Amino acid sequence: MTVIARLRPGEPGLSQAPPPGQELRIDLARIGPRVGGPVYQAYAVLAQESPAPATAPAALPRPDEDLGPHLAYAWQWYGFALAGFVLYGYYLRKEARAGGQGGGQPGGQPGGQGGGGPRERAAGPRERAAGPAVPRLPRVLRLPRRSGGAEPSDEEWEDGADR
Repeated sequence: MTVIARLRPGEPGLSQAPPPGQELRIDLARIGPRVGGPVYQAYAVLAQESPAPATAPAALPRPDEDLGPHLAYAWQWYGFALAGFVLYGYYLRKEARAGGQGGGQPGGQPGGQGGGGPRERAAGPRERAAGPAVPRLPRVLRLPRRSGGAEPSDEEWEDGADR
């Protein structure tokens, strides 16, 4: 019988324990005591043998490297991300254009429905001319102000839309 093999050095060990009956690497220091004979610092990989045995162990098939539907899924998410940035830019541009116009009515809203309180409606011409008109939220979406200028409590935040 003739055997041709290629020698390779042993692999370094890992800190984790392998599953029972298996080894994660060819760690000769770990496997050697179980062999029950001399242990060399290399292992052999069979290249050829003659005559060929009647029943030889078959090599495992190589794993499937096809990307399958995963590549299409990745491209789909890249498309969603790109669409998100495009829409964000579109809405920023739209907001910048709307912010410069001010709606043309008191309170910064079209139709004069600014929803501002009495202090905002009674603002003098000097305060209005200080800068560009800032759009205001409708009164339903704004929270009432507390006396003293303190922040509203949690209950007031929850009930603020009802007033």
